Amino acid sequence: MHTRADLTQGWALSRGLAKQVADACERRSAEAWDLLAELVSLDSSPDDVAGLDRVVAPMRSALEALGLDAELERTEASLPVLHASNGSSESSGKSTHVLMVGHLDTVFPKGTAADWPFRRDGERATGPGIADAKGGAAVIWLALAAALEATDGLPGLDLRILINTDEEAGSVESRSIIERQAPTTDLALIYEPGRPDGSIVRQRRGARRYRIKVKGKSAHTGVEPWKGVNAIEEAAHKVIGLQALNDPDNFLSVTVAVMHGGTRVNVVPDAATLDVDTRLPDTATAKRVHAEVEKIISQVRLEGASSTYEIISDRPPMTPQPSVPAIIGQFRAAAEALGFPLEDTATGGGSDGCFLSPLGVPTIDALGPVGGGYHTTDEFLLASTLVERAAISALVLAALSAAVSHD
Repeated sequence: MHTRADLTQGWALSRGLAKQVADACERRSAEAWDLLAELVSLDSSPDDVAGLDRVVAPMRSALEALGLDAELERTEASLPVLHASNGSSESSGKSTHVLMVGHLDTVFPKGTAADWPFRRDGERATGPGIADAKGGAAVIWLALAAALEATDGLPGLDLRILINTDEEAGSVESRSIIERQAPTTDLALIYEPGRPDGSIVRQRRGARRYRIKVKGKSAHTGVEPWKGVNAIEEAAHKVIGLQALNDPDNFLSVTVAVMHGGTRVNVVPDAATLDVDTRLPDTATAKRVHAEVEKIISQVRLEGASSTYEIISDRPPMTPQPSVPAIIGQFRAAAEALGFPLEDTATGGGSDGCFLSPLGVPTIDALGPVGGGYHTTDEFLLASTLVERAAISALVLAALSAAVSHD
C-alpha cells in the first residue's frame, strides 16, 4: 500500500535552479505555442469522438517526444483518455507521486475551429478552448520540458499525466479513471485556467445536477381541461421550492436552469422536465441539500401528479487537505524566485480536482495560463502567462525532485 508523502517540509528552491528553469521555458516556448496552435485548430466537443481522437494525437506525440511513456485508455463510451508517465518505480521506496491533470475537450460544436481559428496578436491569443483548457495542456508540456531538462529527468518523482476529453460534460465518463489515481498520488496539479488576477485555486464548490421528470395527465384544454393534471403547474411548485434553497451568504446556489413541458397549446401538458444545477460549498451542505431536493421532488401538489429524478452529473466539493497551505507556500516561493506574484483563492466553478481532493489527495488547481471569456467566442489567453505559469510548475517539480532525491 502506498503511504502518502509528507510535502509540508521546505523544498530545494534556489535562484540558480529558478534561472535554469526560466531559461529552459523561454528556449522551448515556441514549441509550446506550436503545440497550442495545433490543439486549438482541432474541434473537440465531448460528443465528437473522432474529433477527440484527433486532438489527443498531437498531445500524445509531444509528450512522447519528451521521453515519456504514453498510452490511451477508452471510457465505456469510447472517449479517449491519455496517460503518460516517466516510467519511475517505487523500487527505492523514495518516489514521490505527482499527477498532472488537464483536458482537451471544449464546449464548442464541430466546425467552430474552421470559422474561428487560432490567432495570436501581441499579448492576446484567441481560439476555441484556448484558455479552457488547451492552454493548460500546453503549460503541462512546457513545464515538463523545462523541468526534465533542468534536473536531468526529475529523479525521485513518479510523474503521471492524465488528459481527459469530457471535462466540459462533467467528466461523467472519465471520473472513475481519475479517481483510480488517488490511492497512489501524493500531489495532484490541475491545469484549469488561472483566475483573472492570476490566483491559483485551493478550494472549489461541488456541483450536482438533477433532471426531474414530472408526470401529469393530458386532456383537451377546451372540452374538459379539469380532467387533466397539468405537469407544468406541478413542476412550477417545485421550481419555487428549489429556488428557495439558495443561500448566497453560505456560498450555496440552487438554479433551475432548463425547463421543458407540453406539446400543443390546446392540450393539458402531461409531462415536464426540470434540469437543476446545485453548487455546494462542502460535503455536509451537499448531504443536507440533497435531502431537501428529494423532499421537494417527492411532494405532490396536484392530485394525480408524480415525479422522479436522476443525477446527471456530480462533482463533490474540493476542500483543502491539511498539507495544502504549506504546498501553496512552495508555489508562492517558486513564483517569487521567478519574479512573478502569486496568490490563492476559493472559487465556485468545478474541475477534475473535485474528484481527487475528497479522496485525500492534496490538490492545487487553476495552474493553467490566465485568460477570460470562457465558453464564449470572446475566449482569450494572455500570452505572457503561458511561459510564466509553465515556469512556476517546472520550478515546483524541479525543487521537489531535488528535495526527494537528496533526502
